[in-house]
Amino acid sequence: MNRKIPSLFLGCVVAPLAAPLMMLLIILVVGEDLRGPSYKYGFNDAKEMFGIVGMFLVLGAPIAYAVTLVVGLPFYFITRKLALISFWSITLGSAFVAIFPILLMSAPNGFILYNEPEKSSFLFYLAVALCGYVVGLVFWFVSGLHKQSAHNKPLEP
Repeated sequence: MNRKIPSLFLGCVVAPLAAPLMMLLIILVVGEDLRGPSYKYGFNDAKEMFGIVGMFLVLGAPIAYAVTLVVGLPFYFITRKLALISFWSITLGSAFVAIFPILLMSAPNGFILYNEPEKSSFLFYLAVALCGYVVGLVFWFVSGLHKQSAHNKPLEP
């Protein structure tokens, strides 16, 4: 059996889970409006934190898997067909794949997501692109692509 197929499948199963976890980390560290955390967490709130992590996984994972199946896998197969598989094409391509659906949905509004001046659409796009970049990074290592060169030839040990 070809070893590439199971590792590609494993990469497609594991990597999208990084997106909701990264978005949770961004929101916890920087806050929803980038002014810092909006909630002070203590050790007594551990149960609540597990609930928040669970909520992000339950709501975010289906979205991440849908984007992976509809946009990410076709992007990967086109990139592979053109022999352009490299670290940068996977990670930066994943960042673009992450913001592509949001760009499509926000195009009728001039790519503006927020009407309030204190909230920045650009920073939201940047946060989603960072989530996509991390998904690409996880995919790069889990799928075993890191063992190949930019020209899709095995590296010498």
